[in-house]
Amino acid sequence: MAKKGIKGLFVQVLAGANIVTSLLMILTGYSYLVNPSKFSLASTMGLFFPFFLALNVLFLIFWLFFHWKKAYLPVLTLFVCYIPVRTYLGINTSEEVPEGAIKVMSYNVLGFHGLPDNVLGHEENALVDYLCEQDCDIVCAQESCEGNLRDKCKKKLYECYPYHREDAKKRNGTRLAIYSKHEILEFDTIQYDSRGNWTAAYILKIGKQEVFVINNYLEISSLTPEDREQFSNMIRGNLDSDSAKVQSKSMIGKLSESAAVRAKQADAVAKYIKQHRGRKIILMGDFNDNPISYTHHTISKDLTDCFVSTGKGPGWSYCHNAMRVRIDNIMCSKDIIPYGCKVDNKTSLSDHYPMVCWLKID
Repeated sequence: MAKKGIKGLFVQVLAGANIVTSLLMILTGYSYLVNPSKFSLASTMGLFFPFFLALNVLFLIFWLFFHWKKAYLPVLTLFVCYIPVRTYLGINTSEEVPEGAIKVMSYNVLGFHGLPDNVLGHEENALVDYLCEQDCDIVCAQESCEGNLRDKCKKKLYECYPYHREDAKKRNGTRLAIYSKHEILEFDTIQYDSRGNWTAAYILKIGKQEVFVINNYLEISSLTPEDREQFSNMIRGNLDSDSAKVQSKSMIGKLSESAAVRAKQADAVAKYIKQHRGRKIILMGDFNDNPISYTHHTISKDLTDCFVSTGKGPGWSYCHNAMRVRIDNIMCSKDIIPYGCKVDNKTSLSDHYPMVCWLKID
């Protein structure tokens, strides 16, 4: 009797923990519905969604093996959170890319100079070589700085992509570039407040069609290199509890602050997309925000998220200092069909991985 009582108590405690985990998963999973400019704390909640997702999956496995009648709770939670789970994880089968599809890439190129411990050469730039080897139709680059390239490298890049331009919002601001095999007909900017981040828009002639291509570089988080290093130490358990608590509070404050700024930028980009509804649109860029965020949700509302619809796994495009998150995106209007969107994590020429996708434009 005593054993049965202890077992029953254990099951009740675990069931209670599962209920709490399920509620937190739902709360974090749908946190993107709250505008961070009105409630800034909501912006960081989505970062914890994968943690609660993993816990619920573990609960599901446990219940299936030890008390299958309780498995309904994690199953119900996964059903309720289908949309955020689908957004966070690419759950798709492979499809053959049709003939005539174009290949596009979004890549934060870190100024073409590589990471501090692996600075790229000037005479033979490995990142330029990579872009040419990929043989894309369109590349949208963020944090571009062709001034770091020698003439030989620029010439090679321009030969691979005969239509190109690099622009900055301000004289010394962040530079965005587009490299294309298709003619650039027009250039525009999407206006919003920021010290250096901005969004460019181009009209390209692809075949007989005019296509809007939007290149985003949204507000960067205000985390310093020291903050990122401390975060890495915290994840590895190298900080004591008091230091970890202080560091966590500081990071959440900084992340919330930048998310509130990004929310207004996302609204401006979404408004621009609505103004051009009915036109063919390809949107790419570094959002500096996770998939379970107001930024991602707002911009993707009238578009197809190519990774969500054709990608596999979490698609982490930023993996640095213990941070693993998909902040780079490729999206398109509903009349364009995406195929095989993926993150190329086999190259390490920047602190981001490039995202690639094939698009069929009819």
